[in-house]
Amino acid sequence: MASLTGAAAVLLAFILAYSTALTIYRLFFHPLARFPGPRLAAATKWYEFYFDIIKSPGGQFFKELSRMHDVYGTSDAEHLIKQHIDELTDVFESYLGTNNPINLQTTFLAYTTDVLYHYMFDTDAGYQRDSGAAQQWRHSMDAVAQATPFLKQFPSLLSRVALIPLPMLIWVLKRIQPDVAGLLGTHQVGCPRVL
Repeated sequence: MASLTGAAAVLLAFILAYSTALTIYRLFFHPLARFPGPRLAAATKWYEFYFDIIKSPGGQFFKELSRMHDVYGTSDAEHLIKQHIDELTDVFESYLGTNNPINLQTTFLAYTTDVLYHYMFDTDAGYQRDSGAAQQWRHSMDAVAQATPFLKQFPSLLSRVALIPLPMLIWVLKRIQPDVAGLLGTHQVGCPRVL
C-alpha cells in the first residue's frame, strides 16, 4: 500500500511540475505570449472550455473573443491581414467595369504570399501590386508542385542541392528550370534560404 501511495505522490508531483512548466512556457516563451489578453486565457484552454461548455447556454467563447477584441484590440497579425485585404480589394476593384477576366488562382496566391512574407519575413513581396510578378510567382509554385513528387522519392537529393552556393544554383536553374530559379531568387533577396 505504501508503494502505491508513493507512486501516486510521484505521479501527482510530475503532473504539477509539468503543468507549472507548461504555464510558464505559455505565459512567457510561446510565440503568442506577447499578444494582449487575459493571462488565464493564455495559460490554459480551460478559459475557452468555461465559455463553451460551462457557461449557459454553451458555445459562447466566440462572444468572449469579440469582447476581448473590444477590450484589448486586435493583434498585429490581424492588422497585417486587414492591410493586405485592402490591397486585395483594390485588385478586384481595378477589374470592375472592364471586360478583362481576373485570374483568381494567381490573385489569391499573390494575396496569401504577401501576407505570409510580411508576417514571417517582414518583407513586402508586393505581388498584389505587380500582376506580372504575381504570374511569375505562380509559375514558380507550379514548377515546385511538379517537382515535389520526384523530390519525395529522393529526399537526400534536396539536402545535397542545398550545399550548392545559392548564386551558382540559381545560375544553373535559370538554364534548366527558370521558374524554380525565380523562386530561389526571391529567397536570396530578402528571406531565409528554404531548401
